[in-house]
Amino acid sequence: MSNTKLGLANMLVTAQNPAINATAHNDIGDVAPYVVANLFHYDRYSWWRTPDLALGTYIMDFNMGGVPPVNAAGIFCFELISGAAPSVEVFTQVTAYSFGGTWTSQGTIANLATQKDDWIEFGLVGACHSIRFTFTISVGTSSFRMGNFFAGQLTDLGGIYSRGGNRERFHNRVERRLPSGVPSITQLGDPGAIYSFPWAATSPSLRATLDDMFSKQLQPYPIMLVDEKPSVCQAILREGKIRDALVIGTTYDMDFELERLP
Repeated sequence: MSNTKLGLANMLVTAQNPAINATAHNDIGDVAPYVVANLFHYDRYSWWRTPDLALGTYIMDFNMGGVPPVNAAGIFCFELISGAAPSVEVFTQVTAYSFGGTWTSQGTIANLATQKDDWIEFGLVGACHSIRFTFTISVGTSSFRMGNFFAGQLTDLGGIYSRGGNRERFHNRVERRLPSGVPSITQLGDPGAIYSFPWAATSPSLRATLDDMFSKQLQPYPIMLVDEKPSVCQAILREGKIRDALVIGTTYDMDFELERLP
């Protein structure tokens, strides 16, 4: 089992300013009004959509306007429009952006055919200037849409959770009863989940991380959640609440819930 990890800051959109976080190169294109500018904010439902892509390899580069630490990359709210899902290889560059310069492969995001959210984690790149997503279409043509790229640093919470944590998975649907008693069910979209994370005797570093998560939810920013399965999703702090209870001195028991975004 791996520890629970959180990605609190997406360095591709954290400034919400294309002058700082810019698309340095895009040979995929987009379909108006679902343009690449939609990627520069946290709304996973304001989509970027590709045109029909033939067999081949397509590159999208981002200049992050600085040198943030990065050890994870992801694609969120991916949906295939037609054809087959691409594989996506991720590269990083630590010097000033150069299309033909030195790029280091960090691995492949390979499960978009079966997962709406997918990611890779790699060794920390302490000063990542730019990041490249290389899409390979290997079967027929492909068209897809997505809500966000992610590039940032995961925070390891040092464990899964304390005793009493649970995952509640559910289908988003409306259930009605006809006069006869027969249920009438209307599906409303993708399954949801609520993750409960109690943490007994929280360490000062973990408490600081959770306080940072709470402050970011004022926006609110989606959280990249990697749980012990392992699997990944975007989530929000449920009802914007986090609970703590003083045990002794400066030691607290803390408890929070994350709600998966469908």
